[in-house]
Amino acid sequence: MPRKFGAADFYSGLALAALATYIIVQARQWEYLGPDGPGPGFFPLWYGIAMAALSGVLVVSSAWREKSAERVEWQKIGRALAVWFALAVSVAALKPLGFVASFAALTFFIAAVMYRRPLALAAALAAASAAAFYAPRQAPRPSMSCSPWRSAFRYPPGCSASRRWRSSLD
Repeated sequence: MPRKFGAADFYSGLALAALATYIIVQARQWEYLGPDGPGPGFFPLWYGIAMAALSGVLVVSSAWREKSAERVEWQKIGRALAVWFALAVSVAALKPLGFVASFAALTFFIAAVMYRRPLALAAALAAASAAAFYAPRQAPRPSMSCSPWRSAFRYPPGCSASRRWRSSLD
């Protein structure tokens, strides 16, 4: 039974184990527990321990797995890399275009290219995602002038009597 030590999972597990070791070594230099509770080294240490354990599981499971005859599906890998590239471009476009425009462009790309939807639908989705960021700003805000919380548990002068009955603090 040939083993599959040359698999990507095996080497990914080794790389994650090295990263976990680095995280643990760095986190041990920080205070683990202080007088007020967990210190700055608490969460990174446990994160490193969890990463080391999971990378060990990945290495062992890939070492015991039999060699498979599956081929790499480069078309699917290319599509995944295209989404990563589009995300990187949208992050790079944040400063010149702004968040809303770059997120709308990313939405358009994913809908039109990745899901192969009609361009009109992809444009509508991009416009809707952009509009969703502006909608809360344009929504009417309730008036707080008659709120009992606004003036230390008493209604301000000029507050209508129709609103006073709604509160039990009157």
